[in-house]
Amino acid sequence: MSVIITKNQSMAKKNNNNNMDKKEYWKKSTEGIPVKKIQSQYSEQKELLFPRSCEICDVGGSTGVDSLYFMQKGHSVKLLDISDVGLQRATEKAREQGVEEKLETYQVDLSEASIPLDNNSVDVVYSRLATHYFTKEKTQAIVQELHRILKQGGRAYLAVKSPEDEVELAFLKETAAEIEDSVYDDKGQIKSRFRKEQWEEILTNAGVAHYEIKSYIEDLSGRGDKTKSGHMKLTLLEIVSEK
Repeated sequence: MSVIITKNQSMAKKNNNNNMDKKEYWKKSTEGIPVKKIQSQYSEQKELLFPRSCEICDVGGSTGVDSLYFMQKGHSVKLLDISDVGLQRATEKAREQGVEEKLETYQVDLSEASIPLDNNSVDVVYSRLATHYFTKEKTQAIVQELHRILKQGGRAYLAVKSPEDEVELAFLKETAAEIEDSVYDDKGQIKSRFRKEQWEEILTNAGVAHYEIKSYIEDLSGRGDKTKSGHMKLTLLEIVSEK
């Protein structure tokens, strides 16, 4: 019996394979995260600005080390990540620490730009090192989704890799192909290093009217984490927006 595969079926199969590749990539990446890794300096500093006992969406939060810190501070967290391994580890840790009732997990591929949360449903959107893996078009769609789920008066805190890290950017340019301005294909993994003016355009086109973009240096010392180069400091851009 012969089977005719249409163009649409072929594209669907290709997309499914791409999704499987991404999930496998992030599964392996997540498995390499140290078990003893603790919350980031960024999470500690931002939590001080959150409303008390608020509802947080941690976007791309991996094993949930920052989410666990937020829950310990009395907040409730909706943790989104593409890796089921990360979400499972976060759930186990929450159970061990007695805060499981404060955690909801969702396996989400952000490249699909669809977040399974209601409009105006969270007080804070938090994302550290998770939204610099997309083209400009997809990043805009993601930002639009994050803005959608924020309550009126809510704030989003995004921290992304910065092109101001000249050493890291030079290495990326040597090892990856630039497929559009500030977007690189690194062996099939998309990485963006948008400049401030590019982020301004993304935010404006996503319907975000109130925002601030600034440089941020994060110290990784003593946290069970480091950059691939072994450095203990991260050069980031921080995007804070309000609905």
